[in-house]
Amino acid sequence: MSYEARAIMLKIYELSLIPGLFQNEAYARSLMEDAGIHDLEEQLAARLSRQEILNRTPRPLGGRAG
Repeated sequence: MSYEARAIMLKIYELSLIPGLFQNEAYARSLMEDAGIHDLEEQLAARLSRQEILNRTPRPLGGRAG
């Protein structure tokens, strides 16, 4: 189990407008295509699967850096 999956608080710092954890498929795909990601489908699936953490019980606490 990853550190993120066990977390009780999430602190997110992103350089993109919408943090990866909150990106929908179309937005994430567009960013990855523009970045020239070679294994796009695999990376996209991994990014979207991270969103499961937002629906678990108990929910993680939110935090913002910056």
